[in-house]
This record gives sequence, C-alpha cells and structure tokens, in this order.
Amino acid sequence: MLNRIAEKFHNLSLRYKLILVITLVSTIAQVITTLSFAIFELISKRDSVVQVVDIEMKIISENSNAAVEFGDNEAVEQILSSLKADPQVHKSAIYTADNVKLAEYQRDPDAPLGLTVPLQEDGFVVNGRYLVFFQPVTMHNEKLGTMVLYYDLTVILNELLTRAGIALFVLLVAIQISIYLSTVFQKYISDPIYKLADTARKISETKDFSLRAQKQSDDEIGALITVFNEMLTEIEQREDSLEKHQQQLELEVERRTEELQKAYHELSRLANFPELNPNPVMEIDTKGNVTYINPAGRHRFPDILERNSEHPLLDDIESIVEMLENRTEKVYKRELFFEERFYDQIISDVAGFGIVHVYMNDITELKNVEHVLREARDKAEAGMRAKSEFLATMSHEIRTPINGVLGMISLLLDTRLDKEQRDYAENVRLSANSLLAIVNDILDYSRLESGKATLDVAECSLQQILDDSVRLVKARADEKKLAVELEIADTLPQAVLADQQKVMQIILNLLSNAVKFTEEGKITVSAVLRDRIDKSCWVEIRVQDTGIGIEPEKQKVIFDSFTQADGSHSRQYGGTGLGLAISKQLAELMDGELSVESEPGKGSTFIFSKWYDIVELLPPPEPGADTGTASVTVVSREETDQIARNIRILLVEDNLVNQKITAKILEKNGFTVQVVENGRAAVEAMAAGAYDLVLMDVQMPVMDGLEATRQIRIMEKQVGGHTPIIALTANAMKGDREKCIDAGMDEYITKPIKPKDLLAAIDKILEEAE
Repeated sequence: MLNRIAEKFHNLSLRYKLILVITLVSTIAQVITTLSFAIFELISKRDSVVQVVDIEMKIISENSNAAVEFGDNEAVEQILSSLKADPQVHKSAIYTADNVKLAEYQRDPDAPLGLTVPLQEDGFVVNGRYLVFFQPVTMHNEKLGTMVLYYDLTVILNELLTRAGIALFVLLVAIQISIYLSTVFQKYISDPIYKLADTARKISETKDFSLRAQKQSDDEIGALITVFNEMLTEIEQREDSLEKHQQQLELEVERRTEELQKAYHELSRLANFPELNPNPVMEIDTKGNVTYINPAGRHRFPDILERNSEHPLLDDIESIVEMLENRTEKVYKRELFFEERFYDQIISDVAGFGIVHVYMNDITELKNVEHVLREARDKAEAGMRAKSEFLATMSHEIRTPINGVLGMISLLLDTRLDKEQRDYAENVRLSANSLLAIVNDILDYSRLESGKATLDVAECSLQQILDDSVRLVKARADEKKLAVELEIADTLPQAVLADQQKVMQIILNLLSNAVKFTEEGKITVSAVLRDRIDKSCWVEIRVQDTGIGIEPEKQKVIFDSFTQADGSHSRQYGGTGLGLAISKQLAELMDGELSVESEPGKGSTFIFSKWYDIVELLPPPEPGADTGTASVTVVSREETDQIARNIRILLVEDNLVNQKITAKILEKNGFTVQVVENGRAAVEAMAAGAYDLVLMDVQMPVMDGLEATRQIRIMEKQVGGHTPIIALTANAMKGDREKCIDAGMDEYITKPIKPKDLLAAIDKILEEAE
C-alpha cells in the first residue's frame, strides 16, 4: 500500500508535490496545536476540580473530627449532607480508623452507584466517569478515619467534547484554506522551474542558443536562471565567432590552394622553357659561378653576374654542388630572405657534368598567407581556451549550489525523519545527483571535443569492470523487475592494460540506457575473445536489451551529440543525449569501436570492441611463503573519536552554506573546526595559531586559495613545519588538480563533497603526516 502511494507521489508533477507537502505540513502543525490546547484544557479542568474538592473535603474533615472521635454517625451524616450544594458530588462517606463505614451521603439513594474503590490514605483516582478523592480525618495529628468523595465528570467531559467538535470544524476549515493558499502560491516556485526546463528542452532540440530563460525573481532559482542565460550568451558568442573564423579560414585556404595549384602548373609548364619562365632560373658551375641566367633572373638580380659566387643568393653554393656531385643528394631545397622577399631555392644536378640548375620561386605571398593562417589558428585556439575557461567557471558556479543542496540533504538524512520525510529528502538528493550527472556529461564532452582527454592505462580486470558495472545498475533494474545477466567467456584474459575508468564509463552508459529504455524482459552483458595475436587480444563486449529498439534511420545518428532516438516534445524518456556521443568518442580515443544492432520493438544490442595488451600474471605464491603482508592494528570507534577530537581543522570557505555543511560534517565526526571566509584570513589564522589540517576553497574574494597556500608555504619555510592542505573546489576541469598541487596543496577534492570521500581524504592525509 505504502509502495503504491510512494510510486504515485513520485510520478506527480512538481506543482502537485508542493501542494501536497505544504498542505500535509500545515495540517500536521494544526493537529499538533489543537491536541496541545485540548490536553492543556483537560489538565486545567482536572486541577480546578481537584483544588475545589480538596478545600471542601478539608472543611468537612475538620468539622467532623469530633463526631468521628465519639462515633456520632448522625452528626457525621448531617455534616456530609452539606455536599448537596455541589451537584457534581454524587456520593461521600467517612470510615473509621478500622475502615468501618461510619456515615454516608448519596445524592440519589434510589440509584446506587455500584462503585467500589479500595481505601487510600489521600489523593484521588479515576473510576469510570468519577474522580474518587480520599482525605484523612485527624485530630491532634492523630488519624481518626478516612473521608471518600465521588465527583462526577460528566459535565466537564460534555463541555470538552463540545469544544473538540468546534476545534475539528476549525481544523477542517484551516485545511481548506491551506490547500487553497498552497495552490495559489506554489506557482511562484514551480512555474520558473517549468519554464527553465522548457527553454532548455527547446535549445537542445533546435540548437538555437539565442533563446533565453525568463527571470522572475532574485532568489536561488533566479540566480540559477541568470547563470543559465549567461552560459547561453557565452556559448552563442563562441559558436558565432568560431563559425565565422571557420568560414574565413576555409575560404582563405581554398583561395590560396587554388593560387598555388595554378602557380605549380605554370611552373611545370615553363620548366622546360627557362626563357619564358617568369621566375629566375640559373646554371652554376662547380666553382659557384653563374654560367646562365634567364631574363626573369637578370631583371630581378641585375648584379648577380658581376658578383657571381659572392652574391648572397649563392652562399655556400660550392658545398651544395659538391654534395650533388657525390650523389649524396639529388635535389637540395632551401629558403632565402633577400631584399625583404622570401625565395624557395631548388638546386638540382641536371647536366651530370658539374653543372647544376637553380630555380628561384618568390614565396613571399605564400609566407604572408602562412602568417595569416597562423594568426587565425592562434585566434581559434584562444577561442577554444576561452570556451574551456568558461566551462570551468560555469562548472564552479553550478557545482557550488549543488554542493549546498547535496550537503544539506545529507545532513538532513542524518537526522530523525519519518518514512515520508526521508522519501522526500531522498527524491531531492536523487534530483541533485541527476543534475550533477548532466554537468559531468557536458564537461566530459567538452574535454573530448577539445582533444584534451588523455588515457590512464594500467593493469586491470575486464571481468571486474563488468561485475562492478552490473552491480551499480542492479538496483535500478530491480525497481523495474528486469533481470540482468552477465556472461563472460572462459577464454577472456584475466588481466589487460586499459584505462579502467573510461572502459567502465562506456559500459555504465550502455547499461544505463538499456535499463532506461527497457520496460520488461532482461538485459544481457557478454564478453568474448574474438581474436588473439601474440600478447594482444580483440575483445567484444555486448550489452543486449529487450527494450523499445531503434528505427533504422535513427541508428545512423544515435551517436551524434545531443541526439536521441525520440526527440519529440512528448518523448517518454529524458536525458541530454550526450551519453552515447561520449561513449563513441571514448571508444575512438582508445582505438576501439562502438556500434549498434537494433530492431524496433525487439530491443537493441550495443557492441564495444577493441584490442587490449594482455598482462602476464605471476604464479600464485608457494604455500607458507612470505607474502609480505603487513599487520593491521584495529582501532575502536571510541579511540577513533578521541583521536579526532584532538585534531584542529581550519576551514577556508566564502560560501555560507558550504561553511555550515562542511563544518557540520567535521564536527559530527569529532573534529574541532574554525571557519574563515577568505585566503587572507586563512594566512592570518595560520600565523596566529596551530592547526593540524587546512581545508581550502580555491575561488574566494580578497585572496584565492592558491595564493593563500603559496603564502602559507613561504611562511612555513621561515618558521619550519608543514601543515597539510586539502583543496575543496567546484573546479573539475582538466589541469585544475595540477594547479592545486603546484601551489603547494597536498590533496584535491571536487564539489559536491561526499562526507565519505572527505573523511577518507582527511584520514589519508593525517596518516601520511604521521
């Protein structure tokens, strides 16, 4: 039942989720308030009755003590009859010290109450609709007997029920008002998000970066829309600039190529007719003297015959002639700069009798073209660098609020929540992780597109990669009741050389798509050895599903960026369309292949195959041999907490939300934390006190984390010592880690920060410091 309710809630739109959450919270608050007032009223009424009855019983007890002492029951009955003035007193009696009834009063003698309550020294008890009071009868501090009084609560209970009915009516009216107000005001939260999502979808489908999301407020959603619009503006400008440069380069290269081809054909045509050749052509003897020069050469270099071998165009010509005579080279080419012109000089032994021909080609214009093309290339590379810097900035700006969301949700999940509240919090964390996955996809695609992605090749196990990948998607497959089967051939090598992270990224992308687009049936992952040459093997990994399949015309573009098999407005499945594009480029980066076989309605099979270098595994150790295994000292949790309490950590962070999150994580794990808001304050804090560890943000006002780290390291060189510094940054582009390490930091953690990763990094750094 609860699962069906949770599933229906998950499928509701954000608008109805907000209405339900607001209404539920307000209803619970109103119910708690009403119950609190009711309990308070009941206690107040009871205390009032107890106070009044206690006074009455004390008066009667004092007036009747003499009669009780002498056993005068008539006098006692007359005294008890005074209780007729209180209509709520239905019965009263006085007992002797031996618990023998001496006298009794009952408002309605014909209607016996049938109440039997054991005698007590004093106080009161609840018996049905009566409060039964007990009062000792004393004289000179000596107990003579006990007075019992039955007080009827019917009137009070009826009054409380009437008030409860009124309170219930008010509660129902308040719930209606809460539903109405939440319906009216939720749009201020949901409408901007719907419009932002619609704008992003239109941009993804049309590739029109001129579209903008409309900002309606200055809150966090407004800030997100502002950053989103700024990102679109930068992308639009970069795209336009790159497109213009590309068009200009293509036109310029096409024009220059055409001119060079014409010049080449012209030179070829005139090569056998030096008199008609528009470029200088000369014959030189073994001493470097010009024996012939064509008219174009005489016009361009009129003094070359007079100066001969001393002319700048003929420098070192004798050694070139000697080289050609010895047949070590047949043709010699070099470039010369003479009288502010560039020449391409070709020297060849044509006659074979010590006479060489020298062909001169004026390449000044070609050099100018090369200069222009070089400048255009530099501008294009600058544009790509600007794009990378922009993506790095956007990554930081987007990851910072995501870190706040994930951190606060993690702290919230560590508190006492009921099942429904925990479900809401888990949904928020799932949404934030999905947004983080989209940002990571965009960054991966940018690295691959710019050619900055590199391979980290190391020894790994393909079977382990497949096992881990299947385990990571198993939970999502179980939710859809899909079977996931893993088939690995016995011939598969136990260890190969590969980039484990990138291979696993490809497999996870394919498995995630298979789970997303499959509603029933199963998913099969198989790995087989297709070929082997010496220590290299061709391995084919298949991910087969029984999902919706892909149309033949869509299979041709399925690996293109921002492309999905169903790109319509009403498409059932979401996503950025980058997963397969990234997988394709990663496969090509590793000299592999990624292809698809599919039939609509019958499922799809994605095939990733490549050559791997096989790693020769060492034989297992001999029984009883020394394996070099180090002993492990087990530390209890209490000991760990005690150690942690002795650790002082300086947290340097300018964002208030991130300050609260990180400090809370550290304090909950027993660390002592001091927070400062910028790099300058961090340097001053390090100069004033001693800390065991510094957690340093990178981008901060006044002084950034890199400069602060440099100054701290300079200060440490003067006074001695070394305090470990861990970078906590939203910068996740290639090269950011290296910048932090070069500045003097010891470790690097990207935001959003996972508590487990942060604590593991702290433990590692502190262990190394010891």
